[in-house]
Amino acid sequence: MLWINLSALILLGIAGWRTYQATEHELDELFDAELAQTTRMISAMLNQENGVKLTNVTTIVDVPRLTNPDEDDADDKVRFVSGHRYESKLGFQVWSPEGKLLLASKNALQKPFSKMEHGYHDFYQDGRRWLSYSYFDKGTGTWIFAAQREDVRSELSGYIVDEQMLPLMLTWVPVSLAIFIVVSLVLAPVNRFSDELKKRRPDELTPFNEPLPKEVEPVRIATNQLLERIDHFIELEKQFINDASHELRTPLAGLKVRLVNLIELDLTEQERKDGLEAILALTDKMTSLVNQLLLIARMDSSKFKAPQPQSIVVREVVDEVISDMPEPLLEKVQWNIRLQNTIQVNAEPVLFHTLLRNLMDNAVRYSPPDGEVTISAEQTSDGVLIRIEDEGGGVPPDALKRLGKRFYRHEAKSNISGVGLGLSIVERIVALNHWSINYANNDNGLVVTLTAR
Repeated sequence: MLWINLSALILLGIAGWRTYQATEHELDELFDAELAQTTRMISAMLNQENGVKLTNVTTIVDVPRLTNPDEDDADDKVRFVSGHRYESKLGFQVWSPEGKLLLASKNALQKPFSKMEHGYHDFYQDGRRWLSYSYFDKGTGTWIFAAQREDVRSELSGYIVDEQMLPLMLTWVPVSLAIFIVVSLVLAPVNRFSDELKKRRPDELTPFNEPLPKEVEPVRIATNQLLERIDHFIELEKQFINDASHELRTPLAGLKVRLVNLIELDLTEQERKDGLEAILALTDKMTSLVNQLLLIARMDSSKFKAPQPQSIVVREVVDEVISDMPEPLLEKVQWNIRLQNTIQVNAEPVLFHTLLRNLMDNAVRYSPPDGEVTISAEQTSDGVLIRIEDEGGGVPPDALKRLGKRFYRHEAKSNISGVGLGLSIVERIVALNHWSINYANNDNGLVVTLTAR
């Protein structure tokens, strides 16, 4: 409302100023024409046989002093029987070429209004600015001057502008009131929408169904979409917490049983050693689980920003992953690496290393002993295609769509160590880089195709 009314006032001010300028310009042209016309009328009277006769004695035309010309002229009494009080603001002179004043109005008995040059001129008399027009009369060989005080024009311009601007300013008041009423009515649903938002509890995520004005209807739609995404995110978080607690509870329970057995049972040295190794394996599993949970939580954070990508040689990262693998996994399968050193991708090194490590670790774990894991890559028009193939027999077709879900593991593969977070991390890294990933079965096992653009 403030800006609308301020804009209206500014526009009215601009309109008034432009009106004043235009009026002043037109009045200047009118009065300039009258000055020129006055000199020609005096010239015509001087050249007539029965007209004004010029002598060496100055002929003075009386100007009645009806009121003080410097007083405020706002009152209505400007006309009198004997004349108009503005007569003192007008004057004329007739000068001989030798500088002799021959004819003049009573208020113009001093020096010439301007130089004896044809045209319009400005001069000051008694602290007032006057505008004059000079004309040389060839018939009598005299210079004729007609002058007008400048405030005559400005007063008239002011009166005209006042008469135009006053209705405009008075119109602004009802217009402003009408704008206020219309805007208040139109925004009433928006205010109700705002009040409802304020009253909602944090767990109340149902959509808003009350329609809004079409200009702000997208706000309601976007708010409902945001609430839907928040609700979905909260459900995922609840599921994640439940799954994480379940996955942590199982190794913790196993760890507790092992420790109780070591403390309370009379075990042989070999049984004690086996128990400690089992505890170590459970600890490793929990450490891996916690690290993966922390990585997922970090990447899911709204404040997480992947570092600046770099140009990475795929073959070098694959070699690093293989060299970091535990020896039992490394020697479990046959490695078939078909990668050229020229194949490169733009990625953040740590995240790309994590992605390949999880994919290659899965391929090794689900492949049978002496199975083959094939890693290949090629440059295509869509980007770099990286394929990782194993001989683990693949997964059922209905399970392909669920690969990458957190903690999901097919029951047929439940005997293989893992917590079901490796592919979830892969999916998150792929989403962060705007890549794509595809899972498919071949004759021997699972084929994972990564397209890095």
